[in-house]
Amino acid sequence: MDQLLICSQPTCQPLLVRECTASFESVKESAPTVTLVARGGEHQEFLVDVKVSVDGKELTKRIEGLAITLDPGFHEFVFEHEGDQAVSLTLLLLQGEKNKVVQAVFKGAEPEPGPKPTPQPIAAPKPVIAQHRASGVPTASYVLGALGLAGLGVGATFRMIASADYDKLGPECGHTCSQSRVDSVKSKYNISTIGFATGGGALLAAGVVYLISRGSSSSSQVGSAPRLFLAPGFSETSAAATLIGSF
Repeated sequence: MDQLLICSQPTCQPLLVRECTASFESVKESAPTVTLVARGGEHQEFLVDVKVSVDGKELTKRIEGLAITLDPGFHEFVFEHEGDQAVSLTLLLLQGEKNKVVQAVFKGAEPEPGPKPTPQPIAAPKPVIAQHRASGVPTASYVLGALGLAGLGVGATFRMIASADYDKLGPECGHTCSQSRVDSVKSKYNISTIGFATGGGALLAAGVVYLISRGSSSSSQVGSAPRLFLAPGFSETSAAATLIGSF
């Protein structure tokens, strides 16, 4: 969406500005929105003086009940309220999802630790099984997600430009169009297809990497971490993205 906004500025070529503006409005309509809610206290009343951050960046200092537009994909929300322990939520936002409620419930600050009890002798110590917890969204998911959004943006932009050029071929030259003009339109369609395929494959890979990392972190067995790679494949008329790796 950011790339479409940049290419729709008046400094760009007029044709590109029109195409990018139309694509930006289309993408904006399909972008997901969230509504933030925070509760706390004995009766779970609504809280408004809550600072909310998304993926490490401050989103708002106060909850006002308004819908907020975000990019599709995984996001980590952190709610902070004075006197309470911060609440962290990780959610997946789908394309076209509107007014999804993201609610945080504060349970109050943790009490100060009291004096440590005197250790008692233990006849037979019990084995302790180490458990691992997921530390959040892996970096690979962020990278693949950004690559996916960029690919979809490129695909949408070139698809609009190619469609406009194709519509001009008939009125301007009919059946006498030069091969260079026809090849130019075909190239733009191919670039659009590659952008959509690469973007979709990258977003899918981001979700798979996240799910695998969450599953492997919660397991009590120690093993080698899965290695995943996104391998795009291209041909003259199509493109594809393949997720390969070892587990």
